[in-house]
Amino acid sequence: MATFNVTKGSGATPEVEGAAFAAQKLIDIYPQYESGQLDASELFTEWMLSVIGVTGVTVTYGDGAAVVSKNGGKIFALINGDQIRLRLKADDDDFKRKKVLMITPASKPNIGAQYLINAVNWIKAEPDPTKAQAFLLGTILLKRCR
Repeated sequence: MATFNVTKGSGATPEVEGAAFAAQKLIDIYPQYESGQLDASELFTEWMLSVIGVTGVTVTYGDGAAVVSKNGGKIFALINGDQIRLRLKADDDDFKRKKVLMITPASKPNIGAQYLINAVNWIKAEPDPTKAQAFLLGTILLKRCR
């Protein structure tokens, strides 16, 4: 599955810290989307730009964990030694429009996939329910970006 992964710090659960951090960044930017200052694609781009390049935070893309960077408001992933520009696109999730978008996985989904096992274990091990919920929200948001 081609997704973004955000890790933060070097503690016991950098994935939990990173996903929770990313979720909070989206929550902080979301009012600009609600007010019409940003469209869906702009929200997605601003969100990723707000996470990339933060000290102690690593953003990767795709199954190969390509390191993501930004330059001049553009987002790049280092894939096979080349800087590839990522063009982020999004659409509004709006029931009134009766438009349903599904992003089909590049390979057959697997209920026993390691990232799912890790996510469940991290949630179970996190003593702070708020942090566990923030991690879950961040993971859902980041994994929908395929």
